[in-house]
Amino acid sequence: MKKVAGSLKLELAQFREVEEFAKFGSSLDESTRNLLARGTRLVRLLVQPALKPIAIENQVLSICAGVFGFLDRIDVSDIAKYEQELISFVEVTGLFNDEPFFNLGKDIDEEMVKNFLECFTSCLLYTSDAADDLLCVD
Repeated sequence: MKKVAGSLKLELAQFREVEEFAKFGSSLDESTRNLLARGTRLVRLLVQPALKPIAIENQVLSICAGVFGFLDRIDVSDIAKYEQELISFVEVTGLFNDEPFFNLGKDIDEEMVKNFLECFTSCLLYTSDAADDLLCVD
């Protein structure tokens, strides 16, 4: 948890700094545009519905999706929908119900989470391309 939160803080700090700089410049290189795009997605990811707080274990999983870059292929307007689908899938399937995974005092199995998020995101994008339900960025 601390490792993921630390990455999130670092990326958001870089985003805020570049965001301010980008207001003055007109031409940005690709890496700067990518940094701004990821920062926008991370900020959107942190927005929670009013009076419906998201459980901490679901927040950790969602933040992992953002920090590890799995949201980079998701349109900004669909971030909340992605998060909803992710949480719903995890709750319905009972994945990650193991105590050790969400023991917030210890590190999570980063490789396992990355593999899960890669499969989930790819499946979601594949099925939504056919249904035109969730828009992805090309």
